[in-house]
Amino acid sequence: AGMGSVDEAEKNQEYAKKINLEILSPLVKSVNELNALLVFISSNAVYEGDNPPYSEKSEQKSVNYYGELKIQAEKFIRENAKQFIIIRPILMYGWPQTGRRDNPFSWIVKKLGNNEPMKLVNDTITMPLLDRDCANVCWKSLSFVGEDFNVAGSEQITFYDFGKVIAEEFGFDSKLLTPVGSDAFPTIARRPRDTSYDISKIEEKDIDESKACSIFKSLFFNAITLRLRSDVPVGSCLSGGIDSSSIVSVLNKLCDKDVDLKTFSACYK
Repeated sequence: AGMGSVDEAEKNQEYAKKINLEILSPLVKSVNELNALLVFISSNAVYEGDNPPYSEKSEQKSVNYYGELKIQAEKFIRENAKQFIIIRPILMYGWPQTGRRDNPFSWIVKKLGNNEPMKLVNDTITMPLLDRDCANVCWKSLSFVGEDFNVAGSEQITFYDFGKVIAEEFGFDSKLLTPVGSDAFPTIARRPRDTSYDISKIEEKDIDESKACSIFKSLFFNAITLRLRSDVPVGSCLSGGIDSSSIVSVLNKLCDKDVDLKTFSACYK
């Protein structure tokens, strides 16, 4: 999954390079051998934030090491992957799964829900992107091999104003919010001030969802079929979640009826 912390990447550059860039070499090699499609999730950190809005054709220049690694990773994929799509989401928000880290939306909801005062910056511009919308774009992009897409919500807004919208929607007290400048939160790595996107390309490239579903189904079935090549019985882990359940469902369809498919579940006590 890589290192997602901008400050952590700045602080531990050697490790960040290994896990965010160097890992791509064996990964791309494997993807090419399988003749598979690589969907690479990049970041708005590839832009320095001084000349928005940024389109897919804009110059890439980062203000921190995390963004620089993303630029190098994109370059490597373009030069070495046979089939790829690059997605650059901006600030994403939504309800995180249990145990997962908060995003700005869920963090603000928790704080205001507990009547805790908050300081939010009013000098950094973003275009909040609902996680489901980002997933939908990734889904629909499957038929545009070799292309890249800047993905964002349609509205430009500061973090402070984003907090006010959340307070209004959930009935929280907006007086708990205080606007401050970015210098109120010292960070290890610099942050771009405004990486607003020109999202006209993703709007123009919109495709029929049924076509995207068909493409995904074909890729999914082919990937599982490849992994059925074995000289020993094939089994699968089964957690009960959507990923493993989907895999086992397809296995049942692909295997002969007389095949005794083994599944394995693990629990912690």
